[in-house]
Amino acid sequence: MLKNWKTAEALTALTLTVLASLLAGRMAWQYGWTAIFESRGLLSLALLTLAYLMAVQFFARHEQASEFWRYWTYLGVILLGYISIGLVLREFPQPSYEKELRLFDQMLGADVYRWAGQGLPRWLSELFGLGYLFYFPYCLGRAFMITTNGNEEQHERFFLGLTIAYSIGFLGYVLFPALGPRYAMGDSFMTDGSWLATAAVALVDRLGSPWAVMPSMHVGATAYILFFDWFNHKRWFWAGLVPALLLWVATMGLGFHYLVDVVTGLIVAWLSLTLTPLLPVWLPSAHQMEHPVPLDKR
Repeated sequence: MLKNWKTAEALTALTLTVLASLLAGRMAWQYGWTAIFESRGLLSLALLTLAYLMAVQFFARHEQASEFWRYWTYLGVILLGYISIGLVLREFPQPSYEKELRLFDQMLGADVYRWAGQGLPRWLSELFGLGYLFYFPYCLGRAFMITTNGNEEQHERFFLGLTIAYSIGFLGYVLFPALGPRYAMGDSFMTDGSWLATAAVALVDRLGSPWAVMPSMHVGATAYILFFDWFNHKRWFWAGLVPALLLWVATMGLGFHYLVDVVTGLIVAWLSLTLTPLLPVWLPSAHQMEHPVPLDKR
């Protein structure tokens, strides 16, 4: 079954299965087994996992299937997985770990609530909204360009690292749920009159999860892409550096993340880039080999 699966696909399937199992166990322990079948989020995650397993197996059995659709199915699953996990986390009661995260910030001398929670100038709030929304076109745009550049080995290296990053991030959300400053301390992070900031907040409220904060994957994903571009596409690194830095600050300025979330997001990106060459990667030329070829040996 796994013969022609790509490494990133296998790791994504494993991550979704482990997370669904962890969340199901936690829900059964807190509410009883019948609660599993009443959870919209958990059922969504289970269905997503099953659908992804079927899709990957289809692609593995039809090697002529478009690589474009194979990659974008993977990206769609990451997005839907984030939404599903967010739905499940909303169904669990407190306590969560926001007090500990804020304590870490205070130890680092950077209390987000103190500098951003007391109100920001409208122009700065709007700038933060612009920076925060940069995440989506940047990640999707770079993924599209890397997918279509014709270098399959580079495609696999990129998506494998991104898979590692999101796997660690999702696991962090499940093990250490915490409310972001905006939600934990009251709606003091004002966005009145700031159209872009209001749009960013509405996006998180409707599609995200207030408890998915540590590590910050807005930081982890963009930092991973920046690090990847530093080694492979220097001009794209410099093009994305300033907007990415603005995004990282905006995650705190709008009250979605603590400083420790940003720091752990950077660590996740570094770990992903470090671990990627250590894993084997299946390419079409390696499908018939007894052992797939690690990227660092090519």
